[in-house]
Amino acid sequence: TKRLFGPLQMGHAYIASAPAGQRVATGHVMSGAPTPAWTMATNLGGVGMVRATLDDLVNYTRAHLGLMDTPLLARLRMTQQPLAHRHGMNWVVRPVKGSTVVMHGGATGGFHSHLAMRPDQQRGVVLLADTDITAVDELADLSLSLLGLDVPVPKPRLRQPLPAALLQALP
Repeated sequence: TKRLFGPLQMGHAYIASAPAGQRVATGHVMSGAPTPAWTMATNLGGVGMVRATLDDLVNYTRAHLGLMDTPLLARLRMTQQPLAHRHGMNWVVRPVKGSTVVMHGGATGGFHSHLAMRPDQQRGVVLLADTDITAVDELADLSLSLLGLDVPVPKPRLRQPLPAALLQALP
């Protein structure tokens, strides 16, 4: 909180449990039924489980793009440097249609997110969903399209009824 969320003006971001009185979103599974959010030990926050509002993640993106005055800029930029196999530190760094895109997406119980940036253009996109879409690439393609790259946007999934026999066999 002191070293990252504070300097990046992420006033509603947290790991593990929400501050008293803070409203939190309810996650949903594909059927639309509510589901509890996943929890993880606080010391694993760097690999996921950061909860944040859209405004918080916009600030995070702005900081990474150098659009916010922060003493963390050099460290943030360091995480974007390609290390191996088109990956930076927590980022996928890949060429797309002549531009380098830095992105990260994820899904947990009931939620789905994707953040993509074109640092050379100081453009970024943050997508948050209160439903576990499960196919991470669906939001990635939408992010790339919103960044102005000519990437086809996936068609939305349609809810399909499951046969009763299949539902009974699952447990």
